[in-house]
Amino acid sequence: IGAKLDYMESELGADNKDVLRLKEYYHLLEIRDWLYIKKLIKDCNIDATTILYFYSNNGDCDVCQDQGFILTYIKKKYPETYIYSFDININNQALSILKKNYNVSGVPVLIVNDKRFSGFVDKSELDPAMNNKNLSSK
Repeated sequence: IGAKLDYMESELGADNKDVLRLKEYYHLLEIRDWLYIKKLIKDCNIDATTILYFYSNNGDCDVCQDQGFILTYIKKKYPETYIYSFDININNQALSILKKNYNVSGVPVLIVNDKRFSGFVDKSELDPAMNNKNLSSK
């Protein structure tokens, strides 16, 4: 669905009603999968990292695309990483609760294993998190 969403967004535009409807549905699937993976990590002692990435497609985030490139690099380098991307402009109750729980009002914001990072985070800052080292949030 993610690939279909990317294609539709590039062809129809980020504000197309069908794109927005698919994005809302995709966000719900991502939240569901994230909750499932978190449970597996806890209950089955699985060695994995989860990253929630909050971004905006409204042209109000100059670094959001660059942050996406960094996350693509992280996913390739650390395949045991689960990355979930959320457009903060989607009007969805489940997403609103997630944003409230992690105090997301601006973008970009990353939540790496429940640690919050506000603003652009480069790969040198993310590498310690992937190696399960202690890391302070900013």
